[in-house]
Amino acid sequence: MKIYDLRSDTITKPSLAMRKAMYDAEVGDDVYLEDPTVNKLQEMTVEITGKKKALFVSSGTMGNLISLMILSKRNKQVLLDSESHIIHYELGGVSSIAGLMPLPIKTERGFLTKELIENHLIQKKYDMSNVNMVSIENTHNRYGGSVYPIHILRDLYSLTKSKNVHLHIDGARIFNASIASKTSVKDIANNCDSITFCLSKGLGSPFGSILCGDEDFINEAYSMRKLLGGGLRQSGIMAAAGIYALENNISLLEEDHIKIKKLANAVLESGIGKVNLDEVETNILIFNTEKKASDIVAKLDEVGIRCIAFDEYRVRFVSHLNISMNEIDEVCDIIKKTKF
Repeated sequence: MKIYDLRSDTITKPSLAMRKAMYDAEVGDDVYLEDPTVNKLQEMTVEITGKKKALFVSSGTMGNLISLMILSKRNKQVLLDSESHIIHYELGGVSSIAGLMPLPIKTERGFLTKELIENHLIQKKYDMSNVNMVSIENTHNRYGGSVYPIHILRDLYSLTKSKNVHLHIDGARIFNASIASKTSVKDIANNCDSITFCLSKGLGSPFGSILCGDEDFINEAYSMRKLLGGGLRQSGIMAAAGIYALENNISLLEEDHIKIKKLANAVLESGIGKVNLDEVETNILIFNTEKKASDIVAKLDEVGIRCIAFDEYRVRFVSHLNISMNEIDEVCDIIKKTKF
């Protein structure tokens, strides 16, 4: 039986061309700043984001944590959407390692707005913890790949700057956000103090994320990366995969968005779930079910379609470059023919 794995875009495997780039990579010791391929990757991402400097890190979780450790101060508050990746999937590092108090805010589709947060930025008395950092997620995983409207982000950054509060973007899938919103990554990154993005999701690299910010921030980030055990040696092998991904795979992301819209329509036609098609923007589909999500997932697994139960009555699909458009059409046909 053919298997269609739509659990996540993290399950992608490097292509033969990417593997060749890794094999051919020129390497050095990156702790000594002597890996030419890592240096090239970091220079590329500076050009893409418009930030002053960049650092290759092992994961988005590490990149987010480094930002939290540098831009905020222990015992201060970091304001986040209540469904953010930092709160749900990073093992509480925001508190246990960075020493910060997360202040979760309930939002519509993951968007922290100026109006939602401005009252939380009022400075309190000395015996109360103040917010000195805001972190947003773009695209937003738990809201089905929602894309931050650029006008909301601009207003948010203007407010945080006026209050001397730092703004970080967890941009794990920032290229998906850029394509869907027709806004350059540089324009998005211009509205934050630091930004991370993943090479190992839709871009198809097997490893790594990038952290970008100003020069002083990244200089300190090198120390924080080392502190967290993330000092890398001949990591040009992995950086070469990232370079290949940036040069060849960004243009493929729009197809992933088309694939997920096809899946959304198939879900509606089959009757297994409810979807607001206007909110299907990128490569993540989360739909509500009347039956238990675990039962839906088990039935789909029987017919070769892998996905995840997001909670008791929600199911998630994620499209990616290792599932072709023809295979998505096959998945749609199977879904419509399967009795749940």
